[in-house]
Amino acid sequence: MWQSKTIILSAILLFLSAAGYVLLGYFTTQENFFVNFAFYSITFGAFIGLYLLRDSFSSKTLWKLTLLMHGILLCSIPTLSPDVYRFLWDGELIVKGIHPYAFTPNELVNSGNLEMTPYMSQLYTSITDLSRVNYSVYPTLNQFYFFIPAVLTESVFSGILVMRIIMLLTLIIGIYFIQKTLEELLIPEKQVFLFALNPLLIIEATGNLHFEGVMFSLFAIALYFMVREKWWVSALFVALAINVKLTPLLLLPFFLNYLGWKKSMLFYLITLSSSAVLLMVFLWPSMTANFLQSVELYFNNFEFNSSFYRFSTYLFRPILIYDTAFIIGPLLSKIALIVILLLAIYSLKKVRESLFMFFLTGYVVYLLFSTTIHPWYLIIPLGFCVYTRYNFMIYWSFIVFLSYSFYALGNSKWVDVLVAIEYIGLLIFLLLEYKKRGPIKDLFARLPRP
Repeated sequence: MWQSKTIILSAILLFLSAAGYVLLGYFTTQENFFVNFAFYSITFGAFIGLYLLRDSFSSKTLWKLTLLMHGILLCSIPTLSPDVYRFLWDGELIVKGIHPYAFTPNELVNSGNLEMTPYMSQLYTSITDLSRVNYSVYPTLNQFYFFIPAVLTESVFSGILVMRIIMLLTLIIGIYFIQKTLEELLIPEKQVFLFALNPLLIIEATGNLHFEGVMFSLFAIALYFMVREKWWVSALFVALAINVKLTPLLLLPFFLNYLGWKKSMLFYLITLSSSAVLLMVFLWPSMTANFLQSVELYFNNFEFNSSFYRFSTYLFRPILIYDTAFIIGPLLSKIALIVILLLAIYSLKKVRESLFMFFLTGYVVYLLFSTTIHPWYLIIPLGFCVYTRYNFMIYWSFIVFLSYSFYALGNSKWVDVLVAIEYIGLLIFLLLEYKKRGPIKDLFARLPRP
């Protein structure tokens, strides 16, 4: 009787989950926040229900569910973010022999040096106004992913499909290595599905084609080789991850205590030299200023769904003469770096489990002090979460969807209220987990040793 009820409940949850992804992927727009949040809530509730029933499924079945849920969005056009059009634009420039860091889209179009075919015109009109006036900021490995669809097709749909297949294959490989690492750490392997089946990952990495899923997959492979004590192989995959997103550079200090001085110096040498070689494929000396200009713009001019930054601007705006973004933003970045370095010094020596906990903590610190936190940024700490006993990222991966209210409500006070709900809820969840799990130091003392 119990088994039949479980089967019926599982079928209902699967239907709700699949329906939510179909609606989000094919029948909505960025501006329909309230409808989107309702759909996302349905998929997230179904995800939690399926995960709670995980012992009723074999790992093979859960893998099939993972492929099914990601596969639902295979033929969709991203509805919540237009970033993919800049990806395709950069790929087309490479095929045409134009350096992606050399010109902004507006410069190319206004100069008349670019042949504006119907396909290029479609990409240009779909790129955001801000992206049109800025140089590309995507490192070498990203450009490789952009280049492949540009070689194969001149169609938005086909280009998105090709890129999505390549990204999804990378993600599936990464999930496999996460599972293998959990086995090494004596953690139940089904915990990987907190990441693999999470709606945030499915919608933002597979649906909206954000590269945090690719970056974390490469970093996950690096972590597998690290726990297997093949740190030189790990260094190469960390270098690949850096060439997707530069943020893994923030995590390098945590390897120092884990590897010890001698090995860590060699690890850093391999990682940084390999990263530099890959970066220099596109980051020529003549193009460095353009690339850094776009990076600086991100840190100094953007504000979206921030926590400490938003609070600080409200607190100090009455007493600061200049634009708070140019003062508070860089200051918070420096504070975050100091906190991360202190965490790295505090991290436990040669304890594998502590490495993952401090990766999670360090990256969350970086996000909390950032001026911009798009929902897809949480994919990385969400991935780190599955290696630990902490679950607060599951809550955050749900409630972060409130930040999409900006596209419907603009800069209204209601957006501030929803963002406040997001971070107050996160703070409460963190305090409850701290009370339940205990201090980090005591937590590690209870962890099993290999």
